[in-house]
Amino acid sequence: TTTTTTTTTTTTNANTNHQNVRKWLTKNHSKELTRLDKFALDLHLGRLSSTSDTTDRRRLTSRTVELLRTFVGNTRWKHPAQLMMLLRGIGMEL
Repeated sequence: TTTTTTTTTTTTNANTNHQNVRKWLTKNHSKELTRLDKFALDLHLGRLSSTSDTTDRRRLTSRTVELLRTFVGNTRWKHPAQLMMLLRGIGMEL
């Protein structure tokens, strides 16, 4: 019972952080939020990889790293913890 409660609480906190990141991006970096939404849509629709071969996985990895690099470079964060929260929120989005 304790394990279930801890897992549920952790999941709830992660979802709350995810929503906070989306709100923060909407308020401070709407262009980056648009970029994230487009990437997520392309990922879910299978536009980033058509098969499971190595070339497609490399392309997907490269596009993901490019997205993260753009986020780190184009967003303003006050301390490393805020950057980590941003990256975790992006991870939850994807």
